[in-house]
Amino acid sequence: MLYVTGYEVMMLAIDLSSPFRLAFGELYCLPRVIVRLNGENQGVTFDGIGEAAIDFPFVGYDPWDVYWCLSQIEILGRSYPEADPKELFEINQKRQLEGVTLELPPLPLTKTELNNILQYPAALTALTMACDDLWGKTHGISLADLTLAKESGQPMVSVGFSNSTDLKNTVCQLFQRGAIPKIKLGQGVDQDTECLKIINSVQTIPFPAKHHLSADFNGAYKLGEFLGFVEKVWSEGINLSAFLTLEQPLVPEATFVDWSKVKDRLSDFGWSGNLVADESVITVTDAIECVRNGCHINYKMQKLGGLREALKILRATGRTVGMVGGTFPTAIGRAYDLWAVASLPQATLPSDSWEPSTDWFSGPR
Repeated sequence: MLYVTGYEVMMLAIDLSSPFRLAFGELYCLPRVIVRLNGENQGVTFDGIGEAAIDFPFVGYDPWDVYWCLSQIEILGRSYPEADPKELFEINQKRQLEGVTLELPPLPLTKTELNNILQYPAALTALTMACDDLWGKTHGISLADLTLAKESGQPMVSVGFSNSTDLKNTVCQLFQRGAIPKIKLGQGVDQDTECLKIINSVQTIPFPAKHHLSADFNGAYKLGEFLGFVEKVWSEGINLSAFLTLEQPLVPEATFVDWSKVKDRLSDFGWSGNLVADESVITVTDAIECVRNGCHINYKMQKLGGLREALKILRATGRTVGMVGGTFPTAIGRAYDLWAVASLPQATLPSDSWEPSTDWFSGPR
């Protein structure tokens, strides 16, 4: 029987090597909350670790909320429900073939506790991450052995606001790495149009025939503003065919009827990529409306509350195709992201979660 014998919550700030600019402002350091569990099974001790890594300006809570929430959890002395890893593996092998939702390891938490913690999804992600890590180590297995749906995918790499020379160089370098540049937009109609002109002028690698791009607006535009931007882009002859995904062009408050209008207008101009909702999809209800209006989902773990919450959305939406976005996690959070994107059969779009965390945090960080 596995018992929880130790529980610790830590909050820290991690400096970025250089500021990262995007629609809501400039990031200089990233607040992160770390959860550490200790457990004992048949006299042997193990530990598990989790990370809350969310872009706090995009949500209605902050790192102090996450730290406070996790500090209130009374988990010491709890035992995990018994579960046989071999049986879980066999169940999931069958479920993968049948297209049914995965069975994840048991948690030492009640449904009521999980629902209460879900008011701060990043907190739930960190705590279940630590619980799963402890369970996996105790049983001497990688959780990927239980749930793996694919072994690799194409990484997206965020490219913040920058001058034309830096932007060109970064895009070319990412193409050479086999990654998809995710261009951060949302500076305004004129600035974003100029940015797309710069991208279209990249000549060092044949463009756009062999390479894909993504654009992330981080919820910068209201409906009328974005439709005006689309009109301007096409009137100036800017080619969007290389953009595989356009992510969160509208403010989170926009309805998915507005999203369908955006999708229709883009289709009018011949764009056939994937319109992806990020900040607009937090709950199962959000996801159902998103899919009903022809859009795709960013199954970002920290935003939703972890892999279990993502699986609920898969069930409710008929397993719609999507991606697994990132939140500048350390290697702790990125390991979990990788487990999630590899375990979700429908996460077939290129994803931030395939990018190594060492792109952002190296050395002591």
